[in-house]
Amino acid sequence: MTGEVEVSAEKITEVLDEPVTVRGMPDATELETIESIEFIDVLFSYPGKRRGILEDVSFKLENGRTLALVGPSRAGKTTVTKLLMRFYEPTRGTILINGRSITSFTQESIRLHLGTVMQDIALSTKV
Repeated sequence: MTGEVEVSAEKITEVLDEPVTVRGMPDATELETIESIEFIDVLFSYPGKRRGILEDVSFKLENGRTLALVGPSRAGKTTVTKLLMRFYEPTRGTILINGRSITSFTQESIRLHLGTVMQDIALSTKV
């Protein structure tokens, strides 16, 4: 268990030490509510990588619907989440919230409206 905690702490430190590369637009507005999310032909490649982790991904998710991303490791599930939360910008394509470019909203207000359940989680309750 101690090794797992050390690895998790290292990953957290890695993320916190990453330079900020995605900046909000100066005139970005606060996102009040999410009515729809749409990915249109989104391609994403991590810097320095030749192959795209996501290639021509398109979907539309309307309010009240649920989307589950399922697939093998390294298929791009977490990358979709990171793009939606504006940790990265798509290499190509468009992400819309409520029919507007995701860049027209502040990063903070987008993140306040999203929840994720990551692959490696531990849930416990006291009995």
